[in-house]
Amino acid sequence: MARSGEFKLLMNYNSVWKKVSVFLFGVFLSLAMTSYALAGFTNYDVAQPAFVSIISGDFSERFFGNGDTEELREALLFQCKSKSSVELPVQSQTITLKCSEVKSNPNILAVMANALFDKIYYKTYGCNFFGCISKELGKGVSAETVFLFVGQKAHGFYNVLLAAALTLTAAFGFIMLRFEQTLDVRLKLLGWPFLLNGIYYLYVFFRGQAGGLSRFTDPLFDLLSPIYLVLLIAGVGMLTAGYYLGWKKPVSKLTE
Repeated sequence: MARSGEFKLLMNYNSVWKKVSVFLFGVFLSLAMTSYALAGFTNYDVAQPAFVSIISGDFSERFFGNGDTEELREALLFQCKSKSSVELPVQSQTITLKCSEVKSNPNILAVMANALFDKIYYKTYGCNFFGCISKELGKGVSAETVFLFVGQKAHGFYNVLLAAALTLTAAFGFIMLRFEQTLDVRLKLLGWPFLLNGIYYLYVFFRGQAGGLSRFTDPLFDLLSPIYLVLLIAGVGMLTAGYYLGWKKPVSKLTE
């Protein structure tokens, strides 16, 4: 009786751990996807074109009424005759324009937008990522709060988060499979989280076909689409194999 009670207790313990590991495997897989997207999107080469395009349009509308900017460029070129860079006030900030860029690029809005983005992206904060968020939110939601999530500091944090999420996904995947010996159930346990994450590919695909994506979200979805597609195909494949093997079990027993 004592051994029977211990066996039941062990089975209950294994069952709880199996459910917990299945749940956490799915959670950390989703977190890995999210952090991968954020780390990729906040990479300078990816974020810069999207933000510069938006900032240029905002500058054009706010300061020039979508009109001619040649007069401003001429004034900057005049200053650049005796300088290597020019300070230009923009709203509550001052940006530094390199005279080499002013001279070589006739699109002065793009030069201004590049300078502002670089200042935002490489801004130095005297706090850790969560401390900075708390500090900025304490002041109220502003453009500075948004910029904090897309700068170099955020990019570094997202990379650390991605590494941690991948490690935990692998760890709980291993634990999850340890509690299940049969191949068909293992394939199902892996297949469902893969499918549920990968199914977002269909959303991205049909949004893109309908013209629902924007110049801001395009780079993000370009990063995620191949990963979503791989997860979707892998999920469907594993579930198909898992259910097929499970369906064959009783048939093989009857025919023996």
